[in-house]
Amino acid sequence: MRGLAQTLVLTGAVRAADMSAALAQVGEGPELQRLLVSSKLVTESQVAEAIALHTGHRYVDLAEMPLDPNVVALVPGTLCRKYGLIPVDRRGERLTVGVLDPTDIVALDDVASITDLFVEPVVVAEDALLNMFERFLRSDEELSELSMTIEESSESNQAAFTESLEEQDDTAPTVRFVNLLIAQAINDRASDIHVEPGEKQLTVRFRIDGVLHEMQKADRAIRAGGPVPGMAGPLAADQAASPGSCIRAPGCAGWRRRARHPCS
Repeated sequence: MRGLAQTLVLTGAVRAADMSAALAQVGEGPELQRLLVSSKLVTESQVAEAIALHTGHRYVDLAEMPLDPNVVALVPGTLCRKYGLIPVDRRGERLTVGVLDPTDIVALDDVASITDLFVEPVVVAEDALLNMFERFLRSDEELSELSMTIEESSESNQAAFTESLEEQDDTAPTVRFVNLLIAQAINDRASDIHVEPGEKQLTVRFRIDGVLHEMQKADRAIRAGGPVPGMAGPLAADQAASPGSCIRAPGCAGWRRRARHPCS
């Protein structure tokens, strides 16, 4: 980004002599940021703050900003990775998006087109953005893939789903689905995981800060997966008196399943 080198020097983030040496080595392009960071001349946050100052946008520290998974889900994970961005907040028709380059008009136009919202870019640090990708995008995409695998497997071999989870291998789709679901709940600081059986699908919701958020839909065949180790009952038992079941997340006064209406 042109002008970034001068901004980093003027703000005191990098000494003029060090910047001159870096510019002589790689020039003022994308490689400059990587060289400065890898050489420990600046941090990712300092680079992001300089970009924000240089372009006239806000800088947001993602580590200090709790993200709503429902807001993150407004933009497909593939698009987030392609452009280096992530939705961070929505207020009415305005979507705030954390980006590495707030001048990337093509990226912002694509997000606006997909969401049909007014997009406001804010600058975020690359290392913080990658952490959010790891937290919000990897598990969501893998859960969706596993759900499709479970559906396909159940159609071709229903017998494979009659074992309990304890009897299945750790790499089995049902076991991986449950493990990922629990890991995602812990990352999102969810207090409960609500599993609601529908006619054809299970709807999974996380209770975060007292509010239920829909996180995932899975094929109903997973209900036959049997007891989950550490829980008092199956993942989604049809014999429960209420229409849904709830898993209390680890660290929140116990780790157990209890029957409860998902909206309670």
